[in-house]
Amino acid sequence: MKIVTAEQMKKLDRKATTDYAIPSLLLMENAARGLVDQIEKTRGPIGGKRVIILAGRGNNGGDGIAAARHLRMRGAQASVYLLSPIEKVGGDAKTSLDIWMQTGGALDVVGSFRWNHLTQALSESDLIIDALLGTGLSHPVEGDYAKAINLINRSGRPVVAVDIPSGISADTGEVLGVAVKADETFTMALPKWGHFLQEGLEYRGRLGVVDIGFPPALIEAAKIPVDLITPEALAGFPPPRPRGAHKGTAGHLLVVAGSFGKKGAAMMTSLAALRCGTGLVTVALPKSIDLATAGLMEAMTLPLPETSEGTLSLAAEKSLLQAIQGKDAVAIGPGLSQNEETQRLIRTLIAEVSLPMVIDADGLNALAGDLSALKKRKAPVILTPHPGEMSRLVG
Repeated sequence: MKIVTAEQMKKLDRKATTDYAIPSLLLMENAARGLVDQIEKTRGPIGGKRVIILAGRGNNGGDGIAAARHLRMRGAQASVYLLSPIEKVGGDAKTSLDIWMQTGGALDVVGSFRWNHLTQALSESDLIIDALLGTGLSHPVEGDYAKAINLINRSGRPVVAVDIPSGISADTGEVLGVAVKADETFTMALPKWGHFLQEGLEYRGRLGVVDIGFPPALIEAAKIPVDLITPEALAGFPPPRPRGAHKGTAGHLLVVAGSFGKKGAAMMTSLAALRCGTGLVTVALPKSIDLATAGLMEAMTLPLPETSEGTLSLAAEKSLLQAIQGKDAVAIGPGLSQNEETQRLIRTLIAEVSLPMVIDADGLNALAGDLSALKKRKAPVILTPHPGEMSRLVG
């Protein structure tokens, strides 16, 4: 499944209409119906429940108002609180609002309701739907919107966010002033970057995706470069082992890890490889480190020349390149240190080793500011940076 930025999602919405003749109002209707379907799927039948929808003036609010209609059709007591004067609501959101008003939907508009009335309504509700601000938000939340968000967070009631919690950046996941803390977020068509970054990961709660009717060809043509690894994507991986399999047929991994004071990094990497099914693991590490004394008996070791600081030295290069023979993959980086000589060794190995490679920790630090070694690689490579390492990699 692809993960998109706010701008990428905006382009998909537009192309769905211009290139595939799908009316934008139909997309909103699909979003609303799908949202209510998801709510009932996770929370059970909505009939008889009191649901408060807080809506803004944009399409996010339009989705929420349309959802109010579907909630009412399924027997819920749905009430909409609009955090915008009616005359400022435009486009499809205005159409959705007109339908709600013409069909007698309960509506309170900012400026005409008392905030203590909203506070009471929220506290007495069975569910709150946050449809205040969507993926287009790029500035800190202030004024009535900030006040409403604080009331939602203090209500103590279950909260479902439409697309993304109001106040969370769809691109960075950061809180823009103040943000809704949702129990669940149901996003439209595709997940957004902000669902997985910074505070967005915590504030979104459980994440679900609503199918709004985008043709697969639309998403394929967009050539979105970022994918979400889902359980479905990993189905059948790794493949089942033949009955006659043994450690010699389950792969041999070379782990290049560890230094003085960081023996644990080599241990954990090796143990993780063994636990996930690697048949054989050889750990290349400074000669002064003995993993056997730490209780890791299964992994084989390759003691190598070290620097005066107890890190791998350049003199280990020949032995490492020889050790590559007969191996199936390499994991490099954990606990190797940022010793300058060791870092040069890491860059050499990354550039010259033609096996599939996972690069982590100090392996990534060795590449920071100079990705030339990475560009020389022809075999598959996986990078596993935490935020600090990623920031150093991209400058």
